[in-house]
Amino acid sequence: MNISKVAAIVSCALVFEAGADQEFFCDAVNGNDDWDGTSATYVSGTVGPKKTIGAAVNLADGTPTVITALPGVYDEGELTDDNGGKARVVITQRNLLIRSTEGKEKTFISGRHASTANGLGDDAVRCVFIRRDRTPAFASADQEATNTVICGFTLCNGATPSGGAGAGVFCATPDGGGAALLVDCTVSNCVGNVQVALSRCNAYRTLFVNNASVGSGNYAACMGFGVAVNCVMAFNRGNSLTYNMRKTQNCTFAFNEGDVFNGGWTVSANNCLAFGNRNNAGAGGNGHVALKSSVMAAPSSLYAGRGTLDANSITNAGLYQCLSPATGDWRLLAGSPAIDRGQGSYLRDIILPPGETMKDFYGNPIDMSGAVDCGAVQT
Repeated sequence: MNISKVAAIVSCALVFEAGADQEFFCDAVNGNDDWDGTSATYVSGTVGPKKTIGAAVNLADGTPTVITALPGVYDEGELTDDNGGKARVVITQRNLLIRSTEGKEKTFISGRHASTANGLGDDAVRCVFIRRDRTPAFASADQEATNTVICGFTLCNGATPSGGAGAGVFCATPDGGGAALLVDCTVSNCVGNVQVALSRCNAYRTLFVNNASVGSGNYAACMGFGVAVNCVMAFNRGNSLTYNMRKTQNCTFAFNEGDVFNGGWTVSANNCLAFGNRNNAGAGGNGHVALKSSVMAAPSSLYAGRGTLDANSITNAGLYQCLSPATGDWRLLAGSPAIDRGQGSYLRDIILPPGETMKDFYGNPIDMSGAVDCGAVQT
């Protein structure tokens, strides 16, 4: 799978169900992990939904599988992961779609902060851990992922051991692998040292809020080694939001404590909107960021000799660009320079299945034939 674009992964999320060989169910309120997971409701004997997502996931056998989660808070189960910690869900098989029936507002995968001052420690629990596929036939980083799609959840309260990454989701592929994808999710209140909310994982139409990178040398409160499209990252804490991203496309970065970008890779950032951050362009690390058709408020400094800014980008936008960040309204204010400054051609780089259309953060279709708005939401 080539994920230098988000193309193949988003396609997987949208067409996965049609090709699934089996489906299992879980219900945090009425389920039982002694049941077989083959029914959304209890039938008789052992026929009924699992209680934990982790138990339902363990039924997968590598063939295309859908795990359907009913509403509730999934905060039970402590499975041992491969990275020196524990997680609510440990994924070991390929070809898995984990979806909720009623969306991120009603369905939660909740980890646990450690009983330490900063929340990191041996008793911390991640939300999701995705193992690397070490099948010898797979030679590239892109192929060494389990191709997991997680759709319609709030992943919250995850934490890692000291010095850890991926408190929300850790995908154990080599750096730059990450063929796992979050779709229409929220990741919040997760704590770790680096690459906190998502590590080596990709995100589409996902909100990152109130996550924190803590401890010595902390960075990347939201993402590292991944692709983000039509995402919002706001009110996160730490020295930076991202680290060595493959691509950021039509993302909104607002009122975060640190720099937007960090790392030594050349990051392509197209049609993005950044305001209220310590550095809205990103000079953290080596700051190899190439900004195109993006709108940033001051301060917006680039690492000397390495960061680039095209002629259609601006770095002196006003501090306030959206209607109400405090209440989560990310629509653009009338008169914002971000309106129609982006290029639809960058979004056309993301290939969706026939009959599907590219959608913004709120799920509205995007016309990619000409100019588009910068940021995650279209006017």
